[in-house]
Amino acid sequence: MAARARVDLIDHATFIDDETLDLIAESGAFVAPGLDYIVSTLEYAKEGGFPWLGSYQNFMEKTHYEEELEAAIENVGKAQRRGIKVLIGSDFGFSWCPHGTYGRELTHLVKLVGYKPMDALVAATKLGAQAMRMQDKIGSLEPGKLADLIVVDGDPLDDIPILEDRRNITHVMKGGQFFRAAPEPALVTV
Repeated sequence: MAARARVDLIDHATFIDDETLDLIAESGAFVAPGLDYIVSTLEYAKEGGFPWLGSYQNFMEKTHYEEELEAAIENVGKAQRRGIKVLIGSDFGFSWCPHGTYGRELTHLVKLVGYKPMDALVAATKLGAQAMRMQDKIGSLEPGKLADLIVVDGDPLDDIPILEDRRNITHVMKGGQFFRAAPEPALVTV
């Protein structure tokens, strides 16, 4: 229904069918699958995080999250192959999927779906800016745009999970000004 109504952004869409994928591709809408929410929910359930549902097996029988993850992985891949603009993020802010863990979503796109690391980074930056209709201000490093960026210790194109660990973020720049820089090395006196 959302695709037929030509909405701009569809969250999750994990059990989407081919006809709907075609409608979304034709309309130019964005999809934000929220892979980390599903992965984190499964991890949390395995650790006993939903005691009112009993065992992990009971949790799975009631929620079918493993099937949802399988469908999401397959359908995000189909969406990418159709040229649908897939975004990162969705459903953060839970104890098992807290704010500040967005890097996991990039890792899932690469390791589970098969994205190239650069495509995952573009989903998080350029496509995110387009979805917010702010591509003239943010989303890429170009003259005239806000200089909001992070500098990481390492190359996410070689090792996308480095973005999951905040300790790898050495600098944060907002509007062209540094708000956090790497600490100066301590002087050691002998």
